[in-house]
Amino acid sequence: MVGSGPAGLACADVLVRLGVEVHVVDRAPVAGGLLSFGIPAFKLSRDVVRHRVKLLEDAGVRFAPGLSVGKDIAWRDLVNEFDAVFAGTGAARPVTLDLPGAENPSVVSADVFLRAVAAKDWKLDEASFPIDALRGRSVSVLGGGDTALDCARTALSLGAASVTLVARRAKDALRARPSDLALAEREGVRLLCARTVSALSISSEGTLEGLALQNAANPGEPTETLPADVVIVAYGFRCAPDEELRKLGVAYDVAGRIVTDAEGRTALAKLWAGGDAVRGAALVSWALADGQRAGFSIAAAIGVLR
Repeated sequence: MVGSGPAGLACADVLVRLGVEVHVVDRAPVAGGLLSFGIPAFKLSRDVVRHRVKLLEDAGVRFAPGLSVGKDIAWRDLVNEFDAVFAGTGAARPVTLDLPGAENPSVVSADVFLRAVAAKDWKLDEASFPIDALRGRSVSVLGGGDTALDCARTALSLGAASVTLVARRAKDALRARPSDLALAEREGVRLLCARTVSALSISSEGTLEGLALQNAANPGEPTETLPADVVIVAYGFRCAPDEELRKLGVAYDVAGRIVTDAEGRTALAKLWAGGDAVRGAALVSWALADGQRAGFSIAAAIGVLR
């Protein structure tokens, strides 16, 4: 399994139960993928993830954290060495804020922010973003999905003085669940819907000062200014084709997603794929189902299931 997120873990679980020798490699220092680094602990306890990984280890799954396929080991070598390989590599390319000043250190993508929070929870020595610096600051989160809400609520829990969620859609059209929106508002998150960010305000000293917002329904209206010390960009994630896999014959669609059949087989013999790498950013439950489906297909292909 390449990737220890929900798809990879589900595939590993199916195969190890059938007596297959299973190895899971992941570039992160802790297994779990999105479960460990993309979902806040208030939604999914780190102990639950830790316990699930321990159960798989006890069943015989061998984990190799901190190993990057494509850098430390080649895809070709994996396909040649193993009877089957499952790619659960996710959708890891964040949608960026395409505005002057977006490279300011006070502008951070959702994945970097949530990973920094998770690294502290896991007691990892990573300093990708100084999360302690949010205390007493004004934070703006850009986006209207589940990840944006996770970032907003997390920022509040870290002691931010104020957190504003800026969404391009109207409130009743946001991707986030209404119950989660209501909970975030009760906790103190302010919602600014039907707004687009037209500019970032950066001082002459390079300090982020705020955002210029436009009415998404009526762009002709005057812009409004929203003070902000920190901006978290949560516009979603996209897939990025792996050039080595492409050269090996793996097909990708126009969105950069791996093309598979109904059982997760790719165009490359011995390689299956599932989860966000195939669907784009989607639900954890779908990734789990993909991993299980591919696990049974791999088991049949290698002759341990008939």
